[in-house]
Amino acid sequence: MKYVFEVEPNLLLDQDFFIDSETAFSSALNCACASVQSVLFDYPVTVICIDKRIEISWADIDSPFTLAECSLLVSGSFRDANGKLYPEFKAIAEKSI
Repeated sequence: MKYVFEVEPNLLLDQDFFIDSETAFSSALNCACASVQSVLFDYPVTVICIDKRIEISWADIDSPFTLAECSLLVSGSFRDANGKLYPEFKAIAEKSI
């Protein structure tokens, strides 16, 4: 079992900031993945960044936390100090698979 955070890129970034939105998104997603790894360092989990999603999995049968608890732990990895999504991200969809 694992938790997946699917990140939707903000394609309007090109118009708003006149930068390459794909490059900005990839960079921001890599930073978010590193942040999630740092936040969950003390937990027995594996964090993998694949394509446009971050996967959190564990070896034990029992999860170290619920999806809601995990979401609270890692939400800062996708948000600024005001609690808003970083401009490179349009939306974050979380699910358990």
